[in-house]
Amino acid sequence: MKSRGFTLIETIAAVVVLAIAVGTLLHVMGYAIQFTIRPDVMSTATHLAEGELERVTNLRYSQIANQGPTASPAPFSNYTYEIRVSAVPVALANDPAMAQYKQVEVIIAHPSMGGITLTTVVTNKYT
Repeated sequence: MKSRGFTLIETIAAVVVLAIAVGTLLHVMGYAIQFTIRPDVMSTATHLAEGELERVTNLRYSQIANQGPTASPAPFSNYTYEIRVSAVPVALANDPAMAQYKQVEVIIAHPSMGGITLTTVVTNKYT
């Protein structure tokens, strides 16, 4: 008598091989999606940082101060921004009281990546 069909062992082996293949495929797709989204997030964070840096540098010298971290307005509410103001390095100027110079850092962060930091020096010499 000829038997037709698969044995239980053959069926289990096929299911295990299929599960491994599908698991590997899903793992690879997860990495592909992550590496596709990351450049977009980095680009958006960079544009937000440039905009914040421009906003801060257009303030009066006396108004430039630490801010945040604060959520960005919609539609970018999943990004946070922070403004850090400190004395410039001594190699640039000896002004620890920040009477003439301030180093301004704008940090934009997103949960799926670290942060983007842009730094500039703002002067009070021409006001």
